[in-house]
Amino acid sequence: MRGNFTPSTKPKKSTRENEIIQKAYLGTIRCLAVAADFKDQHTGEHLIRMGRYMAFLALRTGLSASEIKDILFVAPMHDIGKIGIPEAILNKPGKLTTDERRVMERHTLIGANILMGIDSNLLRLASQVALTHHERWDGQGYPRKLAGTGIPLVGRLAAIADVFDALTMIRPYKQVIPIDQACEIIQAERKKAFDPEVTDLFVQHQMPFHKSSIRSIRARKRGRNPNCWPRTKMNSWTG
Repeated sequence: MRGNFTPSTKPKKSTRENEIIQKAYLGTIRCLAVAADFKDQHTGEHLIRMGRYMAFLALRTGLSASEIKDILFVAPMHDIGKIGIPEAILNKPGKLTTDERRVMERHTLIGANILMGIDSNLLRLASQVALTHHERWDGQGYPRKLAGTGIPLVGRLAAIADVFDALTMIRPYKQVIPIDQACEIIQAERKKAFDPEVTDLFVQHQMPFHKSSIRSIRARKRGRNPNCWPRTKMNSWTG
């Protein structure tokens, strides 16, 4: 299943040049993730887990190693638009009002605009993820109400990864939902919120999601940082 994913295309460079570019890019991601973390105490950690989850799903869809690596790098940028959302809304312990919800939904457009202004194929892909990760298969998502395969594959992968993480991690407005229950919720949204093929892959191969969530929960209980930056070796995505 390849969908309409468009891999980054880059002119050939030396290995050394590529290493320098990759390090600079990862440094940019780290800085932006830290910036988001200042506003939303959960976003920084969430960005890192998203990289793991999306890379694993991308692997199961049959994308190439280079395409998966691109997704691993751009996934942490999906929520970067929350930098432009007031902290009072991001960290509100109760349900958002209609007006607050409209403001919150702007994070997709803000993130896309931030990333779109940089001349980089990877950051253009990151912009696509930021813009489309809240679209729904049935066309009832935001900001553009895209539907079905009209949603880029990276957006469809991000949608499931984002919801799974939101369900299984504590948020200002909710407590943790058990992992098995979170998986049932996602399966129930097949052909509604989520791409049916990606949902089936998630259901069939959900164990790495269980392991990552359990690791994060246990680390948080011990007062430790539950995440490290995503590694780029294939075996770090498969379990």
